[in-house]
Amino acid sequence: MGSRPREALARVYRAFEVHRAPSRWDAAPGRDAVGILRTLTSVPLLDLTADQLGPYAGWALTTVGDAEAYLHFLPRILELAACDMGYLGFDPAVIAGKLLRCAWTDWPPERCNVVANVFEAVAFAAIEVPPEEEQTAPQWLCGMLILKRPVAKLLAAWRQSPTADAALQLAAFVGMDLDALGAADRDARFWANVDAASRRDLQTWLASPATSEQLQAARVAPRDHWQIDNALKRLRAAQTN
Repeated sequence: MGSRPREALARVYRAFEVHRAPSRWDAAPGRDAVGILRTLTSVPLLDLTADQLGPYAGWALTTVGDAEAYLHFLPRILELAACDMGYLGFDPAVIAGKLLRCAWTDWPPERCNVVANVFEAVAFAAIEVPPEEEQTAPQWLCGMLILKRPVAKLLAAWRQSPTADAALQLAAFVGMDLDALGAADRDARFWANVDAASRRDLQTWLASPATSEQLQAARVAPRDHWQIDNALKRLRAAQTN
């Protein structure tokens, strides 16, 4: 994790320290409300591991606890999400969806910005790492769009990056999401919570000749050429249809 995400996360910790750990909460039948809470309050927030927090991060608001509890754990959820793919609740699209359930649209702009800056900072950093190492740039991009945040600067930076990792992230984006962006909601996976206009615009950006040019110009290791080749084939097919 680079300095920009760390600084953004530090601001979230400071802004959300007003939300105290719950002393009790409700949970759906089948969830051990007492046991889950005991696990999550057994150590300081900063020391919670992915295995301790991950299950709750997915259950929060739907089957365990309320918005106040989620906002207490949010800084650590975001911190673990920046570098861990092990749990559904750490997926940026899932986090964004839960923020909407926490009345995100009613928050003061400065409070929204503190959280949104984490999404943006991690997304910018994710462009420049191998896709298999951490959460990928498209996932954070999706989260930003769910929260109605501008993404033009992120897309411009991605397009202008000359690095092999940026190209491989782009190739993975083509392979995984080009079809989903244009699909009906039931087939759109985590993009289903992004508005249709934003999905169309993003699909147009991804399918544009500039993407093919960026992939063709990429200097990737021989072992990674297949990813570029597969993405180029997929783009040619999309441009033909």
